[in-house]
Order: sequence, then structure tokens, then C-alpha cells
Amino acid sequence: MLDNLRAYRLGGDLFCVCSEPSDTTCRHNIPAVRIEAVTHRPGAKRSLLRLMLVRFPAEVRGWLSALRTLRGTDALIMTGTGMLTDSGESPLGFPYEIFKWACVARCSGCKVRFVAVGVGPMRRRLTRMFIHGALRLSDYRSYRDAASRRRLQDQGAHIDHDAVLPDLAFSLRPDRLSAHHRADGSRRFIGVGIMDNYGPPDTRIRRTLFFDNYIEKTAAFVAWLLQQNYAVRILYGDLSCDAEPRLRLRRALVRQGVQYDDQRVSGSDIRTEDDLLRQLSATDIVVSPRYHNLVLAMMLNKPVIALSYDYKNEALLTEAGLGEYWQRIEELDVSKLIEQFQHAERNSLEIRRLLQRLVPEYRRRWESEYPRVFANL
Repeated sequence: MLDNLRAYRLGGDLFCVCSEPSDTTCRHNIPAVRIEAVTHRPGAKRSLLRLMLVRFPAEVRGWLSALRTLRGTDALIMTGTGMLTDSGESPLGFPYEIFKWACVARCSGCKVRFVAVGVGPMRRRLTRMFIHGALRLSDYRSYRDAASRRRLQDQGAHIDHDAVLPDLAFSLRPDRLSAHHRADGSRRFIGVGIMDNYGPPDTRIRRTLFFDNYIEKTAAFVAWLLQQNYAVRILYGDLSCDAEPRLRLRRALVRQGVQYDDQRVSGSDIRTEDDLLRQLSATDIVVSPRYHNLVLAMMLNKPVIALSYDYKNEALLTEAGLGEYWQRIEELDVSKLIEQFQHAERNSLEIRRLLQRLVPEYRRRWESEYPRVFANL
């Protein structure tokens, strides 16, 4: 989004509303403010006294601060693949913050635009009230996939004329991709993405059992790759979350008798999209649960296999004509994954040709849409 705002000469006075302002400023060299006035933890104890003495005064300050932040701003643009959901979140967390900032934006005379957002589960009525209310306040809406729009429609939202577009990353400038080329080499590198504990949300015990099972099966797949003389590049997505699965994967490999060394299993910290592109460019096939591991690998014309913890991964591959290359992460079958991998490798030339046609088409769709996204700014 930042690249395209600047390409359309709209990058003069940009700032970001986010959860980690200092990190955003460091990465993108723009001012940033914190999105939430109060950090709300799902399941935290709440009492009337605490609400009166802590939450309510802090929220008043938060609304006033948001009004000051948006005063004189032309547009509030909201993007994000997993933005509209309460999965792993309280309704009074991010869903409430989205509603608050949309309200403040309209009160400030500021346009509100939801661009290629993803819609996840909304298990609580209050979540739906906040998110539907925020969407009604917007003057532009588009969704990352048809399933996102359909989920809102099933909840009664009147959004039949809203656009469905590819993920926003597909509008990344081609020169950002052309800078990353895989060096020729005889050894095949397989990118394996890992992620933190995405398990059933109901109990901590079930989440722990799910995570243990996921790590053990990922280790079994990595061990098989090494036995077939592939080299493996472990792809990290979030430094704040992926340190534990990185360590646990290494321990699981040792338990399975794998001699862990940097020549066979490698991976380095990923702090920016260029870091991730550099890592992905060094692979031949990518197997990952992380959505943007998959998106950026596709943009680099890499065959991909999704370990899907959310329908967005399934929708991404299915809409690209690669629906046979995913399986649900909670039902991960290593034998099936090996079969999918072998099939992708046998058909890698065909998959690459498909992506060479598809990715430019996705980019052209964004080139046609951006004038509407940025209209009257």
C-alpha cells in the first residue's frame, strides 16, 4: 500500500495507526501511533470497579487522542488479511478498535476505506456489531477473496456490490521482485514455514496438544526431505512468536535422529518483506502455514503447498487453480503431504507457467482498482 500511495503521488503526509508504532517507524520511515488505548486480554477478569476506574477513563482519553490524530487527515485506509475477526481476540480488542477509529474518522470529516481486507470467524454478537458498524461507515470496501465477502453476506451485511480482489501483496511493484533471484545450484532447497500455536481456541490443553502434534509432524516431513537429500530452509514469519516453534522443531528433529547442521537445515531472522523475499527466492518449493509465505512464493513463481489453519490459505490456492495443494493443519497427514510434495515437484514446470500468467493478471486487476481506492484523495 505504501509503495502504491507514493506511486500515485499521495505519499506526502503518511502515518500509520498500528499496534507497534516504533517498529513501523523503523521499518517504513513514517510516523506511527498506537491503535489501542487499553490492552485487553481475552479472558481477563473484569469488574465493575475496574471498568469505572481504569477502562472507561482510558477509553475517553483514547477517543480524544484519536480525534486529535485524525484531525486534518483526508483518509483512513484499513488493510489486512485477518483484520475482521475475533479469532484469538476479544470483541473489546481489535474489533472495537476498528469501530472506534472508523467512528472518529467520520467525525473528523475523514474518508474510511477498507482495502482487500480478510474476514475471519466472528463468534460473538458484539464483534459483528462493531465490524458491521465500521463497514457501514466506510465509503469504499473490497475483500481479499470471495469467501470473505460471502462470510459477511451470510451474517446479513448488504455488500453485494463490494469488490473482491487478490491479496494486496500482489500489487507489489515488479522491480521489488526482480531484485531477488535464486542462485543456480545443484541441490534442491525446500522452504518450510513454521508458526506459533494456532490451535483450537476452546482450551489451553487442546491448543498445547495441537501444537505438539503440528511440530512433530512438521519435523517428520523435514526429516523425510533430508533423507531424500533435499536441503531445507526454515521460514520464520514473526520474530515475536516464532522463536519457540523454531526451538521445538530443532528438538523434534534431534529426537527423530536428524543430525541438525547449517548445511542441511538453514534459516535466518526475517524482519522485513525484503528479508522474506530473499529467503523465498533461495527455495524451489515452499510448504507453509503462513499466508504471506505462500503469496510471495507464488509471486516468485514457486510451487506452494499450504498447511491451512484458516480458510484464507485454502481460498488463495483454490482461486489460483492450485486447490489440490493444501490440507488442514489440524488434520495434517505426513504421508499425504509427501504425496502432495512429489506431485508438485513432478508438475513444477506447469505450476510455474500457471503462476507466470496469473501473477501479472492479479497485478493488472490492482492497477485498474487503485484509481477507485484513491479517488478524491
